[in-house]
Amino acid sequence: MHYSDFFIIQWWFTTFLFGFVIYYIFKTILSESDSFVLFLVFLCSVLLSISYTFLTWHSSGMENPWLHFFYLLCLLILFGLVEGKELSLAKNSILLFFASIVRIESVYHLSFVFIIFFVILYRQRSSVRKIYPVLMAIILWVIFFVIRSLYFGKIFPNTSTAQDLSLLENLNHLFTFNPSLIKNWEIFKIGFKQNLLLLIPINLGLFLFFRRSNRELNFFYLSFAFLLPGIFHPFLIGNFRLDPARPMTWMLAISSVLFIASIGSIFKQKKFIFILVFLLTCFISYKNYKLKSYDLCCSAKIFEDRKETILSISKQTEIQLPLVAIADLDVMSFEKKLNVLDLGYLGNQFLARNKNDSKLIKSYISLQKPEILEIHFPWNCVYSDLMNDRMLLKDYRLVYENSEEIPIARCPDGGKIHSGIYLNRSMEQNANTLDRKIYDQFVKDLSYQQLKT
Repeated sequence: MHYSDFFIIQWWFTTFLFGFVIYYIFKTILSESDSFVLFLVFLCSVLLSISYTFLTWHSSGMENPWLHFFYLLCLLILFGLVEGKELSLAKNSILLFFASIVRIESVYHLSFVFIIFFVILYRQRSSVRKIYPVLMAIILWVIFFVIRSLYFGKIFPNTSTAQDLSLLENLNHLFTFNPSLIKNWEIFKIGFKQNLLLLIPINLGLFLFFRRSNRELNFFYLSFAFLLPGIFHPFLIGNFRLDPARPMTWMLAISSVLFIASIGSIFKQKKFIFILVFLLTCFISYKNYKLKSYDLCCSAKIFEDRKETILSISKQTEIQLPLVAIADLDVMSFEKKLNVLDLGYLGNQFLARNKNDSKLIKSYISLQKPEILEIHFPWNCVYSDLMNDRMLLKDYRLVYENSEEIPIARCPDGGKIHSGIYLNRSMEQNANTLDRKIYDQFVKDLSYQQLKT
């Protein structure tokens, strides 16, 4: 199956589940007729559709649609337990556990809502059995991360190493109001505007100025407990490579559901005011929206074209499953037609750990001897030392020049910008080199005896 087909199936499946959870939340909170609840779901979808960021990342094929679904499902499960519904321990423990690992930092977002959930149950003098699904999910999360740390050798993902993420350092900056927080503030502003998070203060205003039932208050407390850590996400976790607004799309999902549920309850007897408040909120949210449309990094088509060019080169040179050094978007590695040395760090622990040591990087690449090397902007400047090294230019030949538009004339370090696909000269077809001779022998005979020879 091609990854694009998989993404389409995933999008339809998760969107259906996402809509079903929204419907069930409204049904549980308001106890209204099906037709009214479906109308609220429609209004919620209209509100979500204002955000190009939300729509694009929800349909991106990445983890965002699962994030939207599982976070809302987690909210629904916790709310159901608070309201005294009989829920399956095993099923809901597993679903809460999935919510905690849908992204590596999900436990950070869930931690505060779990605490508020415990506080609400304590104030209600509820049965201790209600906390079992959450406790089981926490135990499963601990087991998962123990296994994960044993397998990978550390608890934090390679992405944190690649992006120089330090939670303790960021926490210290937050408490000491370090001037470096200015860049985090800019990230927050983009995420706030792109995800219509003006809904958060609007929801807070509805909470403060209108009388609500205990059921609605419990949902509000749980929702805000979910949203609060998300507000601090840009300051603790920092920027996301592909789009600074991407990690906050789930906040729009929860904010929208909370807003529609609130006005559906407050103004359900005043239909005109209900519609007026909804339209006014949509208008304000849209006007506050920063970028109505923008290109997300990075187009899969670009990587598809590069993949096809590299496969064509490998076919011409008769190299099977070549090792390709490239800053990949998982397009190369998805179909398993190429071996990938990820210059983008995320798929390579050594490069991520030593990215600031250019000599070590050059030594590592030369030892790996990738048959094909592809470099494009901005990675040609990240690897400026490597690409301007005389030894590398001696060992590799440019066979395809990228047609991309590069916005700068030279790299910040003064190095010349190289962009294209390079072939290892020692692996060219009919090359009279030891590398090619050994390779050709193994292609003909991959036996143990040949290996011994």
